[in-house]
Amino acid sequence: IFGGVWNFQSEYEKMLNILPKSTKKNFLVHDLIPIYSAFVPNELREMFLEYIPFVIKNANKIIVSSDSIKNDLERFAKENSYNLPNIIIVNLAHKLSEISITSEYLPPLRTKKLSVEKFILCVGSIESRKNHINLLLMWKKFINSELYNNEKLVIAGKWLWDTELIRDLLTNTGFLFGSVIIIEQPDDEELVYLY
Repeated sequence: IFGGVWNFQSEYEKMLNILPKSTKKNFLVHDLIPIYSAFVPNELREMFLEYIPFVIKNANKIIVSSDSIKNDLERFAKENSYNLPNIIIVNLAHKLSEISITSEYLPPLRTKKLSVEKFILCVGSIESRKNHINLLLMWKKFINSELYNNEKLVIAGKWLWDTELIRDLLTNTGFLFGSVIIIEQPDDEELVYLY
């Protein structure tokens, strides 16, 4: 299965050249946002406009995680006169609501102390591509506005790569004057508690 890292096309081409022609090749397509969103830099759009035809040409099957992505692929193929291979939808795990926590559950102190706070929750890996910088800049505007009423911004996730700007902004502002709280690597029960 190819496509776990979408911008790996040159490496996929090398692998395809050494694989036997009879090898069944499945590609995972995360989304077509770089093609259809107006809020994506042209450089990224151009990369996707090369990558998606490459996928369509080389895949025996394409795996997507939603009907929406399947619809976008079908739209792209129709607009560009491509014949699509079979598309399979494999939904991502997203059933936190099925995890129940009992009344005896004791959350870690970092989360327990939030029970008396009003907060906005952002869940996901912490990395530049998730646009935390813009979130923090918007949050800074909010806390300096008349609407701010001592709410917190809680970011729950694992630190990944390319986070220097995010870390610098948080460190240099005292986590935006104490209004931002990072919950690193929460487990499922802790996430349910936060939600």
